[in-house]
Amino acid sequence: GYSLKFSDDYDIEKTEIINKRLCVKIRQANDKESASRYREMAVYALKEDILIKAEREILKSEIVGFELREFLDGEFLGIVKDEIETPAHPILVVDYKGKEILTPNVEPIVKKIDKENKIVYVEKIEGLYEL
Repeated sequence: GYSLKFSDDYDIEKTEIINKRLCVKIRQANDKESASRYREMAVYALKEDILIKAEREILKSEIVGFELREFLDGEFLGIVKDEIETPAHPILVVDYKGKEILTPNVEPIVKKIDKENKIVYVEKIEGLYEL
């Protein structure tokens, strides 16, 4: 069980989901050696202290199979087949009329992710979807 007697407070600088695991960067760990002490530790937080990630944040395994549609008119642009992680940003691999189209998964392009209806709404990039 959880007890305040056996816990410490840490200052969280950054969180990221990598390979379906939550990775947390804490201020108290500034290098790999000091961070290794905290590996595989349990994290406890009060529900009211947890910030909900932005709606566009979604796991790779969840977004595969979603429809890609134009944000303004709902035009069907294909099906998300994969998501590739790159140093700059994630890229959606979209099946568009039998061709693979790479679409940046970044906020200026991805306008909304409708998890309930499994649709990713994007601002259509001029010329990208013209075969």
